[in-house]
Amino acid sequence: MAGFYHNKQHSSSLMQTLKEIQTTNISQGTVGLWWLGQSGFIIKSPGGIVLALDPYLSNSCKAIGDAHGFNFVAPMETVDKLQTLGVPAAEILPIWPNKSHTFSDLTVQATFAIPLGGDDLTHVGYLVKIADGPCLYFTGDTGYHDVIIDSVGPHQPDLMAAVINGAFRNMSPAEAARMAKELKVKAVIPCHHDLFPDNSLPTVLFHTNLKGFGIGDTLLAAKHGELILFSAN
Repeated sequence: MAGFYHNKQHSSSLMQTLKEIQTTNISQGTVGLWWLGQSGFIIKSPGGIVLALDPYLSNSCKAIGDAHGFNFVAPMETVDKLQTLGVPAAEILPIWPNKSHTFSDLTVQATFAIPLGGDDLTHVGYLVKIADGPCLYFTGDTGYHDVIIDSVGPHQPDLMAAVINGAFRNMSPAEAARMAKELKVKAVIPCHHDLFPDNSLPTVLFHTNLKGFGIGDTLLAAKHGELILFSAN
C-alpha cells in the first residue's frame, strides 16, 4: 500500500514531494496537484498558495505547515476537534456549504455532500478556484445526489477528484462516472480507493464506467506524490 505515513519507508518520499512543492513554479492559468493517497491532495496556485486538502493518515499537514505556515479551513465539527488539540482559534477558519475563503489567487469553497451517518452531518466537499485558471471539485466522502449536481454544476468545474470506493455510502464507480458526465468535467481523478485492503478496488472499473458514458478520455490517473499540471484549456 502507498501513502505518506509516520514511518521511515515513506518519509523520504514525503520530503521529496515537499521539496518539489517548494521549488515548483506554476504558470498562469494552471494549477499544480500532488495526490497523497485516499482523498488527500496538495494544490499549488500560480501565486504560490499551497493548499493541503484532507491529508489523511499522513504527516503531510505538519510538514507543509513547518515549511510554509498555515491556517486550518474546517467544518464546525473539525473546528471543535482542532481546538481540543490546542490549535489557536486565530489559525482556524470555519467553513460550510457555500462558504468560501480566498487566499491571494486561490479560493476554497465548501459544497454539499451526503453524510456517512447521523453523526457526520457537517461533512463537505470542496471547490478550489484558481484566479484566471481552472476550477477543481473534490467530492469528499459522499454518495451521489442530484442536489450535488444542482449546487456544483453552476461553478462549471474543469476537473473532479471523485471517491469511487462504493462503501460507507460513498459513490460507486458507476455513480462517480455519472456525476462526471453530468458535471461535464474535462478530467476526473479517481481517489479514495487505494489504502485499505478491505475497502479498495481497481480504477479500471471506474474507467469502464466512464467509457460507458462516452467520456473515457476524461480519466486522469494520478500517482502518489507525482506532480500533475492541469489547465482548463
